[in-house]
Amino acid sequence: MKKTLSIILVLFVLGQCVILDPLGLTNDRIKGSEAASQIKSAAITQDLLLGIVLIGRPIISIWSIVADKLAGIDSGAYYLKSDVNNVSST
Repeated sequence: MKKTLSIILVLFVLGQCVILDPLGLTNDRIKGSEAASQIKSAAITQDLLLGIVLIGRPIISIWSIVADKLAGIDSGAYYLKSDVNNVSST
């Protein structure tokens, strides 16, 4: 009986991961479009700050505008928040 219950519990947990992760219904995931926006905003902010500090005027490079594309972000996929935060904080 205990073995059957533990098998059912394991299958239930694995089933939730298979169903909820692609739908983005877990707490630790964000949609690709939000991740791309966060990465692009961080890159533009970094460019602006570095431009002001180093050159004395704000500049934005083309690399910061396409930062989400360079990172390979798929707007329909879901990504771990911690991974996106690591990318956008560096």
